[in-house]
Amino acid sequence: DKGVIITSVKDNSSAQDAGLLPGMVIVRVGQIEVNSISVVDEAIKNALKQKRKALLLLVKVENGSRFVALELK
Repeated sequence: DKGVIITSVKDNSSAQDAGLLPGMVIVRVGQIEVNSISVVDEAIKNALKQKRKALLLLVKVENGSRFVALELK
């Protein structure tokens, strides 16, 4: 399987607000397939440079996949 597993989510974070939970797997960030945490880090850095307000993630959950908008602060 591709992606990175979310192992923890900080309280009161954008990730928690977006509904991300430990055990979910981030498969895509925007249009980029995720095969390591560095891909996610780089996508966040690039989005912040572009002054974007959110980043769209595709995550695997127990019963399939869903898109989550991660607010960038």
